[in-house]
Amino acid sequence: MGGVGKVNAAMSAQLFIDRYHPDWIISAGVAGCFRDLPIGTMVLADSFIQHDVDTTAAGDTFNGAFVTALAEGMSQEEAIAFGNKAASISVTRKGAQTSIPSREEVDGYRP
Repeated sequence: MGGVGKVNAAMSAQLFIDRYHPDWIISAGVAGCFRDLPIGTMVLADSFIQHDVDTTAAGDTFNGAFVTALAEGMSQEEAIAFGNKAASISVTRKGAQTSIPSREEVDGYRP
């Protein structure tokens, strides 16, 4: 995504965070995702998406991988990267359930 898209995504994320709650992770597709740090600095975590075929299950895949990583003791930054890898794989396939990668695929993914 170009610079303008990332700026618009960042502005939208900040509006959401300001209005609702600072402890959010906002997925922004190919722009990656945004999270708000305790000091109020918003951080963009890049996605690993090379090309997309079908984005149907990308958000669900990210969420599932993210909470799995947290449950396994990964830091929030590591969990975001893990979720981004899983979602990046899922968008390269058609369908919902059929697009969700295995753990081995995510662990072995090298963008």
